[in-house]
Amino acid sequence: MTLQTKRFIELSDFMAMRFECKRCRAVLSLSLATDIDAKKLRVCPNCTEPWTQLPEGSSIEGTVKEFLEAMKRLRNNLKTRAEMYPDGLFSFAIELDEKAFVITRPASEKSELEL
Repeated sequence: MTLQTKRFIELSDFMAMRFECKRCRAVLSLSLATDIDAKKLRVCPNCTEPWTQLPEGSSIEGTVKEFLEAMKRLRNNLKTRAEMYPDGLFSFAIELDEKAFVITRPASEKSELEL
């Protein structure tokens, strides 16, 4: 017998977008309840490492903004649809990669299942 666990997240569960600088580890969390100024994502607010600004001078900030706006629109449309059809016609969720949940621990530590 094979046991498989899948993890899903609904858009209604998203509260904020989190950005972490790989250089200085500064974290910026932006609420999805407010408008996001994508221009502020060009560089890390702490160490000025380029984020959405690309080396040749172009930027992906427009793509980031489009993604965030599309996600908000879809979330709002799904909410409106759920209000119109309380019994629901379908559900929408994003499947998360199982690798995102791999827990690593030193070989000297044993999990409760191994004890």
